[in-house]
Amino acid sequence: MREKRERLSTGRAAAVVSRAACAACVFLLLAGATCNRQVSEKARKNCIIHLELAQSYMKQNDLVAARMEALLAIEQDPTNADAHYTLAYVFGQLKDWPNALSEVRLAIKHAKHYPEAQNLLGVILIEAGQSDAAMLDEAIEVLTKLTQDFLYPSPHLAYGNLGLAHLKKGEREKALVALKKAVELQPLFCVGYYRMGLAYSELGRYKDALDALKKCVSIEDEWGACKSFQEAFLLKGDIGMKLKTYGPAADDYARCAEINAANAYGIECKKKALDARDAEAAGQGGVGG
Repeated sequence: MREKRERLSTGRAAAVVSRAACAACVFLLLAGATCNRQVSEKARKNCIIHLELAQSYMKQNDLVAARMEALLAIEQDPTNADAHYTLAYVFGQLKDWPNALSEVRLAIKHAKHYPEAQNLLGVILIEAGQSDAAMLDEAIEVLTKLTQDFLYPSPHLAYGNLGLAHLKKGEREKALVALKKAVELQPLFCVGYYRMGLAYSELGRYKDALDALKKCVSIEDEWGACKSFQEAFLLKGDIGMKLKTYGPAADDYARCAEINAANAYGIECKKKALDARDAEAAGQGGVGG
């Protein structure tokens, strides 16, 4: 559950690392949107206008308005792949998975080559499927093919989401293979390191998990999102507790709560920080990093 970190920030919605924190910095590059030639010139222009408005609203994290503009764009040109992609992305952010799945399939249908939509399809299948083996298997098939698409400019995203699909299926070793490839291709991909931390943690390889998480939160990125990766600090704290390094665990929980004390992660971290300090004061554990 904690790995749900801006998984939809992919493809034409530029990859970033936080569903909440990065909603403002993730946007679709729709300037080159192409409308159906059979549509009238007026409708074609309206199509582009609505797509640009949808992009603008997405930058502002106004998903309701973005959804409306994307629907209006599709009304002008039902075969516009970018409009369907945009609407799929918005539905995904709204956690309306059935509609997101329907729209992303239409985006793929109406484009000859749309790797960003293939990646988004994989993400939506993971989110919609959760424990549904058939949907996870389809996600793995889609994303595996995408890793072999040499025209896709962001293969690390495909590998990162492929790793997540394997992780959801309990295939942790396969997940690590994909995630290691993701961070090899893009060393600044902190989401990949976070998911590696999850996989290592589930395997009981806590020191390896800590190494991956330390790398995750140390990355300097354009938005400072990696160093504010709340779930990573929470997981890092949880692992510290398992290793009985209560002082560092308390520090990690405190950093998690500092990032956003009001959301569910922040509330959980604040409580766990107090528990870790109590354990530290009782002399129950040693020190570590």
